Amino acid sequence: MNVGIICNRKVATSERQSMLLSLRENGFNVIELPKTPTKEELSSVQALLVLGGDGAIIHTAVQAAQTNTFVLGVNYGTLGFLTEYEKQDALKAVSLLKDLKNGVCNVLKRSILEISIKGKVFYALNEVAFQRDCMQIASARQIISVNVKVGNENATFTGDGVILCTPTGSTAYSLSAGGAILSPQVPAFMLTPICAFSFNARPIVFPDSEVFVAKITGGTALLVADGKVLETVGETDEITIKKAPFTANFLAEHDSCLLTKIKNKLK
Repeated sequence: MNVGIICNRKVATSERQSMLLSLRENGFNVIELPKTPTKEELSSVQALLVLGGDGAIIHTAVQAAQTNTFVLGVNYGTLGFLTEYEKQDALKAVSLLKDLKNGVCNVLKRSILEISIKGKVFYALNEVAFQRDCMQIASARQIISVNVKVGNENATFTGDGVILCTPTGSTAYSLSAGGAILSPQVPAFMLTPICAFSFNARPIVFPDSEVFVAKITGGTALLVADGKVLETVGETDEITIKKAPFTANFLAEHDSCLLTKIKNKLK
């Protein structure tokens, strides 16, 4: 079984070598990959072991999803909400990969957003956000209005913007903006206003089967996916967002507990 490994800069050389040795001793063919591997590189491995934080995982998870590559994270970052182990328990990852090899591993399927704009398609594991561009002097004092249509319903959110997140992203930007936490297994997306100019604007949970059509009805906004600016969008642009046809497949312990992770991570 081929296992790809990615290490961030916080991983000591001795820790990296220890992991490589343990994987090889347990019969895995290890392929060391760059921090941002291509789909071609990921297609050569069945599982990807990320020694890093949430950022390192987010940067590779969408690509891994498109190649049906399993993802397993060990936290060498700050928060590590997407990782299964902390760095002191790093070698436990080898046992979990052995379970995968034997066909008895728990797999957590995380939904992904598909974003279509101007004939281009992007993907996001956490969220897509329409947000005010605070760096531009001309728009720094302006609020923006975003109209979101879902089926036969539509609503306009006025303020600093709006976030549409997956359950995975509910513990990221959306949580900071006042959104709820969704279990990764919940088939839902959540719409969270950012500093809304109304007391009536609250986070709303929708089935992930819905298709969202968004337009800027006032001002100019940045379209941001997983922290990366995709486009500057104005009132002539229409953005369609829906569930992607593939999932990010994360390896997890059978007794992995979301409530315990929330208690330990969000102190």
